Amino acid sequence: MSFADALINRSLPVPAGLVPGHRFRVYRNNVASALINALAVRYPQVKRLLGEQSFAALAGTFALNNPPQSAVLIDYGASFPDFIAGYEDARAIADVARLESAWWNAYHAADIVPLDASAFAALAQEKLASLVFVFHPSFSLVA
Repeated sequence: MSFADALINRSLPVPAGLVPGHRFRVYRNNVASALINALAVRYPQVKRLLGEQSFAALAGTFALNNPPQSAVLIDYGASFPDFIAGYEDARAIADVARLESAWWNAYHAADIVPLDASAFAALAQEKLASLVFVFHPSFSLVA
């Protein structure tokens, strides 16, 4: 058992010899609170629709089963809409979460300079058929 596993999973015992049990519980609570808060920041309308307590319970269950893969929490919770969709009666909430996730990704997308229309004028006509376009990093499709 690793220290990180024990921080996330409350069912695991406090690792022997690391810190006193009561202090370790404080770390566990801080980790859980930080992850729930990260989800609340990313999904404010889901939180509003579910209510504070229901959201905290759902986010806490998600956090327990989906620890962050990075110390940077900006990407944490990307799979939260799919997690919500696993609950049969919460599919509409999952759709709201997908929309919020798309907004979050667009807001934090890389800034790039859009293609200027004059760039097309400089292209040889025989190259037009082989052009490939890519969407702006902020683009996503929510169905």
